Amino acid sequence: MKSTGTIAKLLVSGCLGLGLGAVATGCNSSSDGQGKVLATGTGAITSDLSAVPPGMLPPGFVGDPSMLEGPRVEIVSPARAGHTTARRVAVEGVVTDLGGGVSDVRVQGRSVTPAADGSFREEVELAVGMNTIVVEAWDRAGHRRERFVNLIAGDLAPEGEPLADAATVRVTNGALDLIEPQIVAGIEAQRAQIRQQVLATRVGNDTTIKDFRFGRVTAGLDTIQGGVRFTATIADLAMDIEHKARVLLVFSSTQRGTVRAQRLEIEGLAQVNVVNGRATTNVVQVTARSVGFSVPDWARSEEATIRRSFENGFAAAAAQGLGQGLGDAFKSTSGTIAQAAGQGVPTELDWTLTTLTCDPAGATALFAANVRPPAAVAGTEGRSVVVRGGLANLTGGGGNGPNVAMAVHQDIVNRALHAAWRGGAMNLVIDQAAFDAMNPGSPMRLDTSALFALAPELAAVVAPGLPIEMRVEGLLPAVMTLRAGPLPHRLDLGGLKVTTFVLDPVNGRTPMGEACYAIGAEVAIVERQGQLALQPAGQVQVHVDALGPAQPGAELVLEKMAAALGPQLLQMALASQQGLVLPAVQGFTLGGLRLQALDGNLVVLGTAQASAP
Repeated sequence: MKSTGTIAKLLVSGCLGLGLGAVATGCNSSSDGQGKVLATGTGAITSDLSAVPPGMLPPGFVGDPSMLEGPRVEIVSPARAGHTTARRVAVEGVVTDLGGGVSDVRVQGRSVTPAADGSFREEVELAVGMNTIVVEAWDRAGHRRERFVNLIAGDLAPEGEPLADAATVRVTNGALDLIEPQIVAGIEAQRAQIRQQVLATRVGNDTTIKDFRFGRVTAGLDTIQGGVRFTATIADLAMDIEHKARVLLVFSSTQRGTVRAQRLEIEGLAQVNVVNGRATTNVVQVTARSVGFSVPDWARSEEATIRRSFENGFAAAAAQGLGQGLGDAFKSTSGTIAQAAGQGVPTELDWTLTTLTCDPAGATALFAANVRPPAAVAGTEGRSVVVRGGLANLTGGGGNGPNVAMAVHQDIVNRALHAAWRGGAMNLVIDQAAFDAMNPGSPMRLDTSALFALAPELAAVVAPGLPIEMRVEGLLPAVMTLRAGPLPHRLDLGGLKVTTFVLDPVNGRTPMGEACYAIGAEVAIVERQGQLALQPAGQVQVHVDALGPAQPGAELVLEKMAAALGPQLLQMALASQQGLVLPAVQGFTLGGLRLQALDGNLVVLGTAQASAP
C-alpha cells in the first residue's frame, strides 16, 4: 500500500519539478525581457529609453516611443497576487489617454466603456484555481497596452490539516499474489512458536507429543467481500508421539512412533479493518485437512483421534503465523516521507489510511494526505487552494491488464506545490551557474549578448557580454489544473516578481529593473522509459508587466522578449527535468504505466511485478 507514497513522490517531484522549471523559464524570459533600464553601447547603465531599438519601430516613425504602446492602463482592484473565496470579482482601474485617443478597453476580452475620467469597473467570473485577469486598451492607431493581476480563487484549506480523500489505491487479486511470499515468511518466521504450540496440544490421556517438524510452505491469497480468504499448504509434516499403557494396573509399556502427513492444507478467513490509520487483520476461521496421513501400527485404533488433534492443533498454531503474514502484507499504510522538492527545498509527505474495503476482485484503500514544509517563508499564505470532490471510483481488475490503479486528487497536487512555495522553492537567484545546473548541457549564456540572438535590434541599447543575474520572488504558489480526456493539463505560475541585474565591471551590480510575470503552460504527464516525466503539450502564455515608473518603450520590449523566450525556455527547462522512477515498494516494481485524468484526479494504471532480489 506504500504505492500511495510513490504517487505522492510523483506529485512533489514531478509536478513541482515542472513548476520550478517553469519558474526558471519565467526568470529567464524575464531577464531577457527586462527592458526598463538597459545598458548603452559603452557598458554604462542608463534609464533613457527614448531611443527604442529600431527593429521595434515602424518605418519612418518619429516621436515619443510610448505612443507605440497604446493608452496607459492601471488596475486598482483587485490587488496583485491575492486570494479570494468569491466566484466573482469587480475589476476596477483607470485608462490614461497619452494622446492617441482610446478606441477600446477590454477586461478579460469583454469591452467596457470607461467614464470621463478614464475609470472603469467590470465584474469577472473566477474559476477555482489561478486566474490571470488581463485588461487591454487600444488607441485609435491600433497600438495596444495591457496590464494583468493574478488571483487565486476558491476554498483555502489550512496546510496543517490533512486533505481527506487525497488518494486511493486499487490492488487486484493478481497483484495481491505478489504478497503471498510475505504470508509464507510469516509462517516461516514462527516455526519455533508453532512447534511449541503443537507440542502443547493434548492428544489423549496417555499420549504425548515429543517433537514436531514440517517442510516447505506455500500460500495463496484472494479477496472476498469484506475480507480475505487465504490458503496455506505445508509439506512433509512429522509428529513424534509417545504412548504409555498400563497392564493389569501394575506393569506399563511405552510405545513410540511418528505420525506423518504428505501435506496439510489450511484454509481461513480474515477480516481487514483500519485502526488508528493502520490496516489490521483478524483471523476469524481456520480449518485444516491432512493428505497422506499415517500413524504407527500400534496407534491405528486411535488414528481418528490423533488425526483430529493433529489437524486442529496445527490449524490453531498456523493461524497466528498467517495473521502475522497478513499483517506484514498490509502494514506500512501510514507514515511520513521527508524529501527534497525543487531546488533542494525540503517538504514532508504524510499519508494515513482511512478506509480499506475488499471485494471478490481486489482491495481498495483510501488515504488522507498532507504535504508541508518543515519551515515556511515568512509572509506566505498558510493555506492551499482546494476544489474538493471525490476520488475516481476504482473498481474491477480482472484479466491480464493492469493490476494496480492509483488515483491522486488535484488538491494534493496543489498542496505539494503550495508546500514547496511556502518553503521558498520559488524564491531563486539565477546566475550562470544556477542556470547551468537546471539546464545541464545547455549552451545558453546568461549575458546581454544572448539577447541579440532573439532580438538583434537590442544591440543598439545593450552592451554585449555583460553577465545577467535574476532574483525571483514567487508571490503566489504554482497551481495545477488536471483536465480529463485528451486535453493537456495546465500549470499556472502567477505573480513571479523578477528583478534583473547586470554585473558590470565598471558600475558593479546594477539593477536593470523589475517586472512581474504570469506563465500559463499546457503540459502532459507521460511515461518515458519507465519514468514519469512532464513535457509541453500546447500553448505557453506569458504576460508581463513592468513594475515601477516604466520608461518609454519598456512594455514593448518586455512583451516581445517574453513572447520570444517563454515557450522556448519552458520546453528546454522541462526537457532538463529528471523523470521520476517509481521505486520498488515491499518487493514490487510498477511498470507498463498508463496515465489519464478523470474527475479532477490523476489516475495511474500499472502492472505490479516482483522486483529483483
